[in-house]
Amino acid sequence: MNKEKIKQSQHYLFIFKIAISDEQAICFTNEVEKRREDIMKLMGFANDVINCKPVYIIDQSKDKNYIHGTGNRSSIQIYVNNLNDIYENVNLAIHEETHFILSMLCPEISSFLNEGIAEYVCWKYTNREKPAEFMQNFRHIRSVTCDMILSRDNWMKAYQKNGIWIYGVACLYIEILLENRYTIKELLQEIYTNNNIDIIKSGLRALSWESQRLDQIY
Repeated sequence: MNKEKIKQSQHYLFIFKIAISDEQAICFTNEVEKRREDIMKLMGFANDVINCKPVYIIDQSKDKNYIHGTGNRSSIQIYVNNLNDIYENVNLAIHEETHFILSMLCPEISSFLNEGIAEYVCWKYTNREKPAEFMQNFRHIRSVTCDMILSRDNWMKAYQKNGIWIYGVACLYIEILLENRYTIKELLQEIYTNNNIDIIKSGLRALSWESQRLDQIY
């Protein structure tokens, strides 16, 4: 059993429950701090607008084939087998780090927009090629309504159980909403401060048109 290592940085309290040296732990905390600044800038927020210091836990996964994580107002948790898993699954870490930021800056955010923004940020940040499933499951957006997009209920899990990558669809929806017109901060302000629901409706229409086009490809 690995002895826990605890490290503090400017914005996080880290708890490492996997085998890791002090040097590796410090390197990781520095990388997360730098990444946070970049993510906040990407979203249009100043780096100092969040005063809360969450617990960031790197824990041992109970299933070596299942690398996963969670992110909320109090903590970020990543479950891996070893240190290499963290770097190989950096998109997962960025996704959960973004969930924490959103939970602090827009606690009323819906499940769909929350997941879509988290996916958008991690792919935009890493500049990796998106999986084919993003496009192949695009047609399922036709069953999504404005009310579902704005719902706080996590109805998306039902899609995942059926093998539909609805999180990828949510990511593409965010791309369409932004389209070089808004930062994520501005988009959230339009929806939740200005109550501009027309943005949601127009984005859904654009997504439906894109779905029809992609049907001819996939």
